[in-house]
Amino acid sequence: MSTCFQCGASCPEGSAFCPQCGASLHAYDAAPAQVPQAQVTEGWIPAAQPAQTSYQHSTYQQPPFQQDYQQPYGYQQPYAGQQPHPGQQPYGGGVYASGDGILSQAWNDLVKSKGWFGKSLLLALLSIVPVLNFVVIGYRLRFAKDAALAARPDLPERIFAERGFVLGFFAFLVYLVAGVAYLVLDMVPFVGFVAALALMGPVELALVYMATVNDFAAAFSLGRIWEILKRGAGSVLACFWIPTLITMALVAAISTIAGVLISISLIDAVGMGALALESYPYMAPSFGVMTVVTIVLCIVLALVLAVVDVVCSLVICRALGIWVSRFAPEWVAEANARAQYAQNPPQPWQQ
Repeated sequence: MSTCFQCGASCPEGSAFCPQCGASLHAYDAAPAQVPQAQVTEGWIPAAQPAQTSYQHSTYQQPPFQQDYQQPYGYQQPYAGQQPHPGQQPYGGGVYASGDGILSQAWNDLVKSKGWFGKSLLLALLSIVPVLNFVVIGYRLRFAKDAALAARPDLPERIFAERGFVLGFFAFLVYLVAGVAYLVLDMVPFVGFVAALALMGPVELALVYMATVNDFAAAFSLGRIWEILKRGAGSVLACFWIPTLITMALVAAISTIAGVLISISLIDAVGMGALALESYPYMAPSFGVMTVVTIVLCIVLALVLAVVDVVCSLVICRALGIWVSRFAPEWVAEANARAQYAQNPPQPWQQ
């Protein structure tokens, strides 16, 4: 007697088909039993491996008949070798979720990064230099991309890496196109000005989308961006405008205080210079000292304002990256698919 692999019924010896369900008894003898392939989930892969890049943090292999399957919204994958911040879910692919709000989480990710102030200072110096400021734009978009893909809990370690300059240059081109749109909208009295202000947040979201999927054309996919934006347009505007307004208030306060100090120093320098030229030559050194102090104060003021601006832009981009992870799982799936295709392109016989 033999047993049917289909229904488990007992079959007479020499039977070709099961008398119970009609299944072939020889088909299972010719081919080994198929064991379902377990789902493999890998955590964060260190950047030291040459075959991987930092954003390829997760590999999910599916059977051919499930290639169209997408992970449900809210799915969390485990990570390996990296500890999350307190109150934060693990990194390593999946939705970036925690109990904190988007902006507070973005701020925590920044200030808990190792050497974040030194990197902000260096980025501020680079932002003052023409052309090199593209690296700054690319770096903050990389910071956003890491949040969107739940790939890295802190600032990227290297500033000049991962084609950040090219990414910043593409973002600069997007800014040029957006600037033209701002000018056109601004021609409409009042309504156009409000519309231009409301457009700034979505433009930043488009840049995060471009960085996440690594495709310049994605920034101009207005239909796809609009469909995602409708899920939380208010939170996108909050991610952009709350840090911006706080930064504007800080800039106004710092500029006022520094302006008073610089004015006093400048008045002293001019007064001492006038006295030195007329009848008190011995005051000429004091004039030189006050002049140097005034110049130093101006340089420090410019650097402080640049640091404040860089920190604001980092928080905005990180917050929008977290927003993408929570509200745009399609973009995350698209980014993972593009990365997997770039790493393992199909062979000619597979196309």
